[in-house]
Amino acid sequence: MTHPATFAPEFINAYEAGTKNTLLDGSMTLNGDVFYYDYKGYQISQIVDRTSVNLNFDAKVKGAELEATWEPVPGLRFNFAGGLEDTSVDKGQSAVDLMDRTAGNADWMFVRPYFTDTSNCISPTYVVRALVLTNGASLLIACDAAYNTLNPFVNILLGGGYAASVIAATGFDPATAPNHGAGISKDLSGNKLPNARARNTQCRSIRIGLPPCGETSTGRAIPLPASSTMCLTTSCTAIPT
Repeated sequence: MTHPATFAPEFINAYEAGTKNTLLDGSMTLNGDVFYYDYKGYQISQIVDRTSVNLNFDAKVKGAELEATWEPVPGLRFNFAGGLEDTSVDKGQSAVDLMDRTAGNADWMFVRPYFTDTSNCISPTYVVRALVLTNGASLLIACDAAYNTLNPFVNILLGGGYAASVIAATGFDPATAPNHGAGISKDLSGNKLPNARARNTQCRSIRIGLPPCGETSTGRAIPLPASSTMCLTTSCTAIPT
């Protein structure tokens, strides 16, 4: 299969509003923001036929972030930082699932070509059946025989012309194959973007200052088993002698 030498640019309309606040006579800071990103041509890389291919999709990203610290009394501080994010691919977007090229369609079969070729393809079930019944080896070059220019070595070794004649005899027109034989596209409308997380919570912590403990003390961390995203730290301040 051939792939485009270039890919479309990515554009974004980004909207964000936020606030930073100092409250309670300076003992609390509270910062927050909301954002909305409208992508046109969002670029996603996909490994296809042993190379990286960039695909473009229209998508939306929206969410909110919150950061807060509160020190009600000297030496006792509460920290929190977290966010919520929602991503979605716009309606009408589609792509071939490389792990399911036939998209569950029983009328098509996945074909693995000769080992020197990099491209996999799909072929109608009746074409695969005809190749297997006439000459099973010709199935190895079914992708090239149907969709590409045959490698001269492979053409001679496995009878590429014969495979092409068998395909032609079935009445199959490769030009009608979905995505030039690469696979059947799946609807991606509403799907999440890769690596998107609905919630992103950094370590919530409580910091407690202990009584004076000498110049060599370093403090210690106390894990809280109730939550993997929560920690409790203690520290002490050295008092000069």
